[in-house]
Amino acid sequence: MATKKLEVTLSGRLDTTNTAEWFEKVSALIRDQSAEELVIDCEGLEYISSTGLRALITVVKSGCRVHCFGVSPTVYDIFEVTGLNTLMDVQKAFRRIHLDDSALIAKGTVGMIYRLDEDRVVKVFNQKVTIDIIRRERKYAQKVLLSGIPTVISYDIVQVDDCYGIIFEMAGAEEFSRKLDRTPGMFDELAARYAGLLKQINQTPVGKGDLPEAKEIYHGYVDASSAFLSGAEKEALHGLIDSVPDRDTMLHGDYHANNVMYREDELMLIDLGDVSRGHPIFDLAGMYVSHILVGSYQPAFIKAGMGIDTDVCRRLWDRVLRLYFPDETEIGLKRKEDLIRRFAHLKLAIMYAIAPGLENYLTWKPLEDARAVLFPGLEALKADLEKDDLC
Repeated sequence: MATKKLEVTLSGRLDTTNTAEWFEKVSALIRDQSAEELVIDCEGLEYISSTGLRALITVVKSGCRVHCFGVSPTVYDIFEVTGLNTLMDVQKAFRRIHLDDSALIAKGTVGMIYRLDEDRVVKVFNQKVTIDIIRRERKYAQKVLLSGIPTVISYDIVQVDDCYGIIFEMAGAEEFSRKLDRTPGMFDELAARYAGLLKQINQTPVGKGDLPEAKEIYHGYVDASSAFLSGAEKEALHGLIDSVPDRDTMLHGDYHANNVMYREDELMLIDLGDVSRGHPIFDLAGMYVSHILVGSYQPAFIKAGMGIDTDVCRRLWDRVLRLYFPDETEIGLKRKEDLIRRFAHLKLAIMYAIAPGLENYLTWKPLEDARAVLFPGLEALKADLEKDDLC
């Protein structure tokens, strides 16, 4: 059952002259609506006195959760000094920035990345991405950094027109795709670093509950695919996801050449909104989709989105496969690649739920191919997943 929320606005001053009246009105609304949460828009709040703070404490003690957002730095300092921010959720107002002279350096399905200056970039999310999702990405970026994985530092959340973004520290960094394109003679070295970073991610242990479970994420996408998958098809895909062996290792969730940066002979991750916990096949299959399958349908889409041509994508995938599994024979590599290829069609089947509107660029052919590959060989794929350890 959904939580009942009461949304109100506070503006001007909340002090001894008006707190009693405000508290009486809000308390009546909470009772009348049986509200469990009080959400307060504080964008126009200029000052709150100790009397106003005590009124909020009374609301909290009554059992109603309180969330204050859009709080100015001055008012936030009052909440912090008094410790009231430990009793309720208090969110600072977001600093507004403008991108008039900022260069667009990357474009994805959920947002775009602009360079602010030599040291910083901002990832601006589209309007469909909620502030909770953005806060989650920032939190995950911090977790990945603390785990020892090289990643850029995430700074504050900002507002850009009607959208929100995260500012990242990128001093001296260059997009990996651009580095590949600009220095073709370094291909082998860069590919080795690219494979090494993916393997480092997939060998990093993650405690249960520290990151989302990849299986749960994929189950969610299958559930969201009702517009183009039948009930029987969804049930079959849920079964495939459940058949993947459990692992406690980190996954990036969207590993490709535009989500990696190059700086001073080191690769660093960016775009950590899909980071999760689970079996490496989710990352390997996702990489196969972005580097091989999507380009087979629309090469220009890959060039525009990833910044490199499909032939470079194929070379990069082939090199990563060999470096990820250095002890495998050619026959063994072909067997592993075939398993990854077949499982990758799961992501093809649900990518229209992952990125709504993608059919406008790729048509529905990938879904038709996913059906042709997945369902006739589903039991064999599940059996192969069980007996072939990709870790």
